[in-house]
Amino acid sequence: MRDTKKIKYNLLFGIIGQVVTLVLGIVIPRLVLTSYGSEVNGLLASITNIYAYIAIVEAGVAAASCQALYKAIADRNRDDINGIMSATNRYYHKTGIVYLLCIIVFAIVYPIIVDSSMPYPMIVLIILFNGIGNVINYFFHGKYLILLKADGKNYVRIGVDIFTTTFKQLSKILFMYLGFDVVLVQFVAMLVSFAQMVYITVYIKKKYNWLNLKATPNYKSISQTKNVVIHQINYLVVSNTDVVILTAFSNLMIVSVYSLYILLFNMVDKILHVVKDALEFKVANCFYTNRESFANLFRAYEVYYISFSFALYSVVKFFILPFLSVYTADVVDINYIVEYLPLAFVLVKLFTTAKYPYDAMIHIAGCFKQTQNSAIIESVINIVVSLGLVHRFGIAGVLIGTIVAACYRMLYLSIYVHRHNLIPYKLSSSFKSLALNFVIFFAIDMVSGFLKLRLTSYVAIFIACIPYALAVFFIYFSVNSLFEIKSFKYLFSKLRQIVLKHRN
Repeated sequence: MRDTKKIKYNLLFGIIGQVVTLVLGIVIPRLVLTSYGSEVNGLLASITNIYAYIAIVEAGVAAASCQALYKAIADRNRDDINGIMSATNRYYHKTGIVYLLCIIVFAIVYPIIVDSSMPYPMIVLIILFNGIGNVINYFFHGKYLILLKADGKNYVRIGVDIFTTTFKQLSKILFMYLGFDVVLVQFVAMLVSFAQMVYITVYIKKKYNWLNLKATPNYKSISQTKNVVIHQINYLVVSNTDVVILTAFSNLMIVSVYSLYILLFNMVDKILHVVKDALEFKVANCFYTNRESFANLFRAYEVYYISFSFALYSVVKFFILPFLSVYTADVVDINYIVEYLPLAFVLVKLFTTAKYPYDAMIHIAGCFKQTQNSAIIESVINIVVSLGLVHRFGIAGVLIGTIVAACYRMLYLSIYVHRHNLIPYKLSSSFKSLALNFVIFFAIDMVSGFLKLRLTSYVAIFIACIPYALAVFFIYFSVNSLFEIKSFKYLFSKLRQIVLKHRN
């Protein structure tokens, strides 16, 4: 399959998947709040974040294997692919036992230390049913997902995710609507998750019938696993420490407030990851096979990816409080409308997404060891600042810690990739582009403050969102294209080539 088709399918399936996740992901917490209350919602959010830490047993080998596979696939060397996949498979089998033990320990210990009025056995079962499905999938097809991503076929995994997520969430909605216990709801969702394992395994056997997991394992190819783990731990700290600290130093209701805000912002973040994952294999292929055209490709990718992310968050910033006002209208156990939180969450996400293009280059070039110290520093900054401010400022305190850490990491990575010539153009170009988008963001935010819209229903919000979003995206695209004419011409030429190929 041509790279253009892979990119198209990755984007198409990714966007469809995120729309499905967005709709169902908004419905489920709402039903949890109205059916079981804020405490259960906070518990589920806390468990989800802690499971992200347990998944660290996979993180190192996943990124290291993917980076090694990029080059092997670009060279079309099946022997190298088999060696990498064989080593990866053995790693998954060994760490799968560790994964299972971590879940069991978590299920036993967590209910003892958490501040909750729910019965101990109930929390244990919720934790187990949330995690067992992940372990089974980890054992059987975790390695295959790495191969699909490296080969530009992430759309296969996303397609299965769309089906299983839809079926899983619809089953939750049905059982909650019928008034079943939350434990049974989690049990049914666990059973549905096994469908993904079956399909992915069958697909790999059919489309990659030459794949030999019993080949001589190439352990050298994944030798940076321990270095990647440091980066992945850092990612988990930045993504999940806020909830962990709030769980430890406040209560599950405060965690519930945080979880609703971060739910919406993380959905936008997932859309950005869809775009990044859809294009990353192409950027990697160009980096290893055609360095002459790589500079133009990456510059256009950097410019329009960052402007696209800023535009998305500008829209979310404007509509999140009206949406939450409608969403939590009949929830009375705690107030979910906090005026200053949207800007704080947006700043976290802007600095975080601004580093994604440079982070992608670190992965593609395999510079895990060289940049691991900065990952450690980012995590330390996040934890120390968050712990220092959480008692006085609550949610705002942990967000400030994340903002400071994300800002440091973004600056470090951008300087590193330019200084080591991974990106063959000046650092000032990247900084000017980032500064331009911040100016656009604050200008739009200031002007939007004068808009007095009556947004008291989902329909009103949806109708207002369409013209607002179109205007915001037009502004970001136009201004960035005006200041980055070379990147605009490159993007236009590539789009023109695609259109002409379809016509012929």
